[in-house]
Amino acid sequence: MSSTNNIQADHILDCKGLACPMPIVKTKKAMNELVPGKIMEVQATDKGSIADFQSWAKNTGHQYLGTLQEGDVMRHYLRKANPAEVKKEQIFSSTISHEELQAKCSGKENFICLMFVNPLNLRLNISLDLSTSLLANWRTDFLS
Repeated sequence: MSSTNNIQADHILDCKGLACPMPIVKTKKAMNELVPGKIMEVQATDKGSIADFQSWAKNTGHQYLGTLQEGDVMRHYLRKANPAEVKKEQIFSSTISHEELQAKCSGKENFICLMFVNPLNLRLNISLDLSTSLLANWRTDFLS
């Protein structure tokens, strides 16, 4: 963890009690509202959030400034990148939306569904109707 005792945040985002991926989701949304160069402090209790924020910053072009831990709360500091520094979000051509997946599940065609998740933070429960090879029911459960 980096020393962040003298960093003054322009915006504070409370993500305490949220599990992965919600701190990143909320940070991305809040970061879109910030002016480039401004500093955001994200308060989180998810133990994996340090690695999550370091990776997210590296992949987006925003700057991870460090983390200060006070008890169970981690204060992550991020600087919003200038437009020239922002990395374009990678979109995979074979990715479908939640709505498209639901439509496929309610249809009669067979398909294969592959899902990749971070095994440390997310458990994915999938129930398959093996007689028709259709995805019958699925949900995600966040682990604490």
